[in-house]
Amino acid sequence: MSKFKYVPALIITITIAVLIIVTAIIMKSVSGNTVNTTDGESYIEALGNQNVQAVENGISGNVEESQMNQGEETLEPPIEDPTVETKPLDAEGFYGSNQASYIPYTVDDKKAGSTVDMLEDGTLSTKELFKDTLFVGDSIMTGFSDFQLANKGNVIAEVGSSLKPHLETNLDKIINYNPKYLVLHYGLNEMGIEDYYLDSFIEEYTKCLEELKKKLPATKIIVVGCMPVKESAVENQPRLGRVEAYNKRMREMCVKLGVAYNEDSQFFVDNAELYTKDGIHVQKKVYIMWINYLVKEMGIY
Repeated sequence: MSKFKYVPALIITITIAVLIIVTAIIMKSVSGNTVNTTDGESYIEALGNQNVQAVENGISGNVEESQMNQGEETLEPPIEDPTVETKPLDAEGFYGSNQASYIPYTVDDKKAGSTVDMLEDGTLSTKELFKDTLFVGDSIMTGFSDFQLANKGNVIAEVGSSLKPHLETNLDKIINYNPKYLVLHYGLNEMGIEDYYLDSFIEEYTKCLEELKKKLPATKIIVVGCMPVKESAVENQPRLGRVEAYNKRMREMCVKLGVAYNEDSQFFVDNAELYTKDGIHVQKKVYIMWINYLVKEMGIY
């Protein structure tokens, strides 16, 4: 018995020592890792999914090395907004705003100019230009496929569609496509005279954009403001007189989220004769000229 009388005491001593060591290790680990890594893990996971999605959609061969690094670019702090003031439209008979576009990323002016030159001399087609671009939204976006300026596969839009449920329904499809550029246009069909409609629209738009930014960190997202509408359109649909209010809130939303906002209102007004009879939509010639603006100003190249 004398041989084993100290065994219980020895076991207790060893157990206490082990507990002390484990506790020390845990305390050191906790104190040395107080930073929340959830966002970083989500970002890494998104990049991993992005590569798989690109292969699954057959576009990996078109993705340049610079595009694969765009996730870093979109994570930079948004570029300071030079102006938020609305300028008066230089034309009568229109309802709209005239805000400056907001671009939270760097545009290569030389590359943009070269792209426009190739479009004009015919060495680059608009379909080729937009091979990694998605146009999503309402009838303004369907124009890119209706006028054969982009392949149908690059357009997810319907005449008369609204942000809810159209964008919500197509979020997964957009994310799986993994576009280099995502151009969104909503607002005309959701427009209402009461502020309730506008508040609800911005709330839903913000939620969708946050999801898209999270899942598509390398995609340049561009929200397009509503183009000016003619007075005749407002006479038929008084709610369309709120284009300015909707554009102002959309721009504020984009600046807050660090998402690009495009508005070329003066350009559309200057081509008033090319509007269709409804005073809302424009002819193909306007789209062709507008593309040059999108390339130079928003850096779609």
